Amino acid sequence: MAPLHQAANNRTTLAFLYVGKLSLSYLFQNIDSALASAAQAEEYLDGAVAMPCVVLFHFYAALAKLAQYPHVNANAQHEILEQVVHHQSRLRHWADHAPMNYQHKFYLVEAERSRVLDQKADAIAYYDLAIAGAKAHRFIAEEALANERAARFYSDWGKVKIAQDYLSHAYYGYAHWGAIAKVQDLEHSHLDLLTPILQPQSLSLSTTETVFPAAALATHQTSGHPSHDSTSSSISTAIDLETVLKASQTLSSKIQLDTLLATLLQTVLENAGADKGVLLMPHQNDWYVEAVAAVAQPARVESILLADSADVPQSLINTVKRSLEPVLIANIAAHVTLATDTYIMQQQPKSLLCTPILQRGRLVAILYLENRVAIEAFTPDRVELLNALCAQAAISLENARLYSQSQEHQRWLTTLLSNLPGMVYSSTNDQTRTLQFVSEGGVRLTGYQPDELTGQHATSYTALIHADDREMVDATVQTALQTHQPFQMTYRIRTKQGQEKWVWEQGQGLYDQAGTFLSLEGFVTDISERKVAEAAVIQKSQELEQALAQLQNTQLQMVQNEKMASLGNLVAGVAHEINNPIGFLNGSIKNAQDYAQDLFAHLAVYQQHQAPIKAVQEHAEDIDLDFLLEDLPKLFESMQGAIGRIRGISTSLRTFSRADTKHKVSANLNEGLESTLLILKYRLKANEQRPAIQVIKDYGNLPEIDCFPGQLNQVFMNILANAIDVFDEATQDATFEDLKANPQVITIQTEVVKDAIEIRIRDNGKGMSEAVRAKIFDHLFTTKAVGKGTGLGMAIARQVVMEKHGGSLDVQSELGQGTEFYIRLPLAAADETDSSPGQNPENP
Repeated sequence: MAPLHQAANNRTTLAFLYVGKLSLSYLFQNIDSALASAAQAEEYLDGAVAMPCVVLFHFYAALAKLAQYPHVNANAQHEILEQVVHHQSRLRHWADHAPMNYQHKFYLVEAERSRVLDQKADAIAYYDLAIAGAKAHRFIAEEALANERAARFYSDWGKVKIAQDYLSHAYYGYAHWGAIAKVQDLEHSHLDLLTPILQPQSLSLSTTETVFPAAALATHQTSGHPSHDSTSSSISTAIDLETVLKASQTLSSKIQLDTLLATLLQTVLENAGADKGVLLMPHQNDWYVEAVAAVAQPARVESILLADSADVPQSLINTVKRSLEPVLIANIAAHVTLATDTYIMQQQPKSLLCTPILQRGRLVAILYLENRVAIEAFTPDRVELLNALCAQAAISLENARLYSQSQEHQRWLTTLLSNLPGMVYSSTNDQTRTLQFVSEGGVRLTGYQPDELTGQHATSYTALIHADDREMVDATVQTALQTHQPFQMTYRIRTKQGQEKWVWEQGQGLYDQAGTFLSLEGFVTDISERKVAEAAVIQKSQELEQALAQLQNTQLQMVQNEKMASLGNLVAGVAHEINNPIGFLNGSIKNAQDYAQDLFAHLAVYQQHQAPIKAVQEHAEDIDLDFLLEDLPKLFESMQGAIGRIRGISTSLRTFSRADTKHKVSANLNEGLESTLLILKYRLKANEQRPAIQVIKDYGNLPEIDCFPGQLNQVFMNILANAIDVFDEATQDATFEDLKANPQVITIQTEVVKDAIEIRIRDNGKGMSEAVRAKIFDHLFTTKAVGKGTGLGMAIARQVVMEKHGGSLDVQSELGQGTEFYIRLPLAAADETDSSPGQNPENP
């Protein structure tokens, strides 16, 4: 047939043909045939675009390649894993859009991939997810296949009892599906694991208590390895297969716990020979009677604490809880111990059966049955039937419990999400960020209903983002996905009503074990009010900063004005007091010179016309008259020189403390430096701790510039005084001899550089660290002890140079290398009418 279709190029039929062969070959574990069929099917898949067989191809091809994985070399294994990733990416895409049809397929492939990679914990989780998903959406064949693969996994791991549980479910699943050939295949290939259901133990009943091993009523327990030669000894020889399948189908179709409990008891009463049944289940640390049913009466589903219930013999229930073993009593009258139980005495049942319902070794329920009419009511066939029903009941109860938990969790999550002040979402990573899920908070945030934002034809979330923010948002998301890191960002959106909102988003990508992207999930909340508040805070902060700056300037002005006023008054007063006597002395010496000349002239005339008198000659010799006549004029000249020096000091004092006007005046900066050095001369002299500080002056030929001389003098004073302070501090770590051998030097250089005057003041002190240098001009920063500095001096100095004179003040310093300050002042400065910047000569 295939050649005919190939000749006719009937690609659709060939695709279905080879995919069918692929699935059948894998189902019967003919892996070589499966892989060959997969290769042929892939060649014709273009003829089955958008058809279900494409999904089945990727599903079974991935499973077949994983089955081949253990039997090839490392290079081939790596290639197989890459191919599986490709198949899984397709299955993941379909599962995202229709999880009810494809999610369990994806999980089963993940389980097999985890199995071959020896990731047992992941394999366990994915097998159970695949089984639960297939069961929930009634994919009978794939549920059976998932159980079979899980059984193989546990069998290879050495977990035989667990493998028996899964394989029994696979066996019943294939039987339910009607796959007789597959049922026979399991009987031949897994005889050891199917023994508990293919060759059940014969039950010998007596009129006394009979306790059966757990294998009799819990299919995931084993009881040996009986012989088995053909399908004639299959489950149909022990119990009615049709009855089991019908009852199993009835139980498996119930997912609501209340409905399942009623159905379970009703089914058990119909098939086990009981006229009353009770189902008990644990909740946390207590046991409860959950349902009670009797023949010809509807089941009563009501949760009652076991200790408060009168529907069961509690001593028997406690025995089964402890032992996890079923108890069958064919004739209660012959059972001495139970005959005295309060319930037994009141209800007087003839025979009873109490069995634990185990799910993978865990007690999930206890089933109590009684017959009040006949002894030995629970025959071997009925017990075996009950065995099969309990196996299905364990699964159904677990599924119902999980479903109930999921529903409760769903209700809790829905309530939680609806109360969140924002939108929880799940989206793809396409250009429009297609939303797959949106919480109710999305309505409040965007104005759109959830169904308006989800799906292929919904409003794009990207379209809601402000156009100026889209590039930033996309870049942030893509960077986070590439690095597998969460992200946070703020941006603007426009709501359905046209309102612009600021939002904050936090999210991250979700990935499977192979690192394949699954979805983008996150949370978006409205922060518009916070943005408004932040803007108000920023504005207020700016206003406060401006007020603080004004306050600091005012403080500087007040300090500077007070300092300048005090210093100016002091210096001006001193200069004034000096000038008055100096003026008197200068005039008096001039008169004295004139008087002396007159006396010298008179003495000469006297000596010329008067004969020498012996007494006069002797006195002239005694007083050395000739020396006096020669030296007195020189003495007057020396006195005039001293008066000139005193007048120079007074002039320097007035120059240093000169009061600045509202406008700049012309001044020579070299003179300002000289006057400053004169004021500091007393500090430069030697003292007991150190030699004199040397000052090297290298003054250039500076033109006068328009400036505020008094303010610049304070800048010079501040820098020079700091240098002297550094030298004084050095005496604490060095002796007088050390300092004499290594003189302390201050070097002052001035010169014209292009269109500016540059003044460099350098010392060879200890220098400054990088941290101190970075803060040296900060307001209130000081390195001096409390009471020795205010931290205002250098801040004021920079303000004077930069703001008042348009220049610059910089510093270069290294520890152990000294410090150098650079002052640059433009030759042609703009006029400045405010001469009170708030300067302060105080050292920092």
